[in-house]
Amino acid sequence: MAPALRLFGPHDWAARIPLLVSALGVIAMFGAVTRRRWPDPSAFFVSFTTIGCLAGAALLLTDAFLVFWFSLTALSLYLAFQPGVSAPRRRAWTLVAAASAVAGFLTKGAVAVILPAGIVFLWLLWERRLSTLQAQALLPSGLVLAALLAPLLVLIERHNPGFIRQFVWEEHVGRFLGTRAIQVHEEPPWFFLPVIPLLLLPWTFFLPRAIRVMVRKRAFGRDSYSRFLLVWVAVVAGFFSAGAGKLMSYILPAMVPMGLLLGRWGLAEPTEDSSADRALWRLGVAGIAILAAGIPIAWFAAFFQPSAWAPS
Repeated sequence: MAPALRLFGPHDWAARIPLLVSALGVIAMFGAVTRRRWPDPSAFFVSFTTIGCLAGAALLLTDAFLVFWFSLTALSLYLAFQPGVSAPRRRAWTLVAAASAVAGFLTKGAVAVILPAGIVFLWLLWERRLSTLQAQALLPSGLVLAALLAPLLVLIERHNPGFIRQFVWEEHVGRFLGTRAIQVHEEPPWFFLPVIPLLLLPWTFFLPRAIRVMVRKRAFGRDSYSRFLLVWVAVVAGFFSAGAGKLMSYILPAMVPMGLLLGRWGLAEPTEDSSADRALWRLGVAGIAILAAGIPIAWFAAFFQPSAWAPS
């Protein structure tokens, strides 16, 4: 952000230029992967028009940049372990994943390394292809990750003595377990249950239809990409739900996969000739209409503050 402010001056929009670049990068990488598997653009459109994605790409937080590196790491590993991928191509994709994981680690910590690795491991376990995690594919990327990250951590520790202890123990282990001297953002395990529907607006009311269609058509039994995205959502949501500290922004790395699943199975599927499916479709449309009517009202109330007009 500093170069953007230096170049364009101290403006809010200037500080957000890197956020725009990051968001466009996320759109490009998911677009490249999703378009080959789901030609219908509905899923792609829904995934990037949720409140969670739009707000996450506009807030001046490191989480937006984590989403970029996290997504690049996970998608690179997904492409690396596709059935029939040649050994050279697999090594190339795992090396990309290692480099992006290092950048993610420096952005937000070890979650950028551990969670994508966990996603791919559980996805391959579900697909009964765990044997593809062979040393010849992982060893070079592991060496690259260590070679890039270790010197940087040593350099930071040299200039900031005590950094590694504070960063690794307090900001990772202590924050997750709730054992820090000053524990912030303490929330119950169910914290994200009401948060996720809010972040999926205006498409939230299509969730019942998406669930019904996925169950009826056995989506996760026939579609590997859906399985991968579901594991992605479950790992991110499960990990941060288990931790002591929680913020709404912690779930941002899972917003695009959630939106893709919602769009693919909640909107892209043709309406069935049944009263139940038609009712669920109307419910989803009604939710969009309610939100469309509510946003101008909320904006009017926030901008003009009618309560201030009342006599004291």
